[in-house]
Amino acid sequence: MTTNEYTTADGKYFIKVYGNGWAYSIADNKNSDVDPLWFQDEDAINVQNETEDFTNTMVLDMYFEMIGG
Repeated sequence: MTTNEYTTADGKYFIKVYGNGWAYSIADNKNSDVDPLWFQDEDAINVQNETEDFTNTMVLDMYFEMIGG
C-alpha cells in the first residue's frame, strides 16, 4: 500500500511512503548494494522529524553510514 514515492531534492535517496506516513522505505540511489532502510510507527515519525520532512539528507547520510553503506 504505497501512497507516495519520490527522490529527495539532492537526488541521493528514493523514498516510498506507506499508509500516509505510517512507514518509510528509504533507498540510497548512489549505492544499490545496500538494502533500503525501513522505518515504521514511532521510528517513521522520528525519521521524518529528524530529516525535516526529508529535506535534510545529512541525517539519512548518517543512518546509511552507520550500517556501512
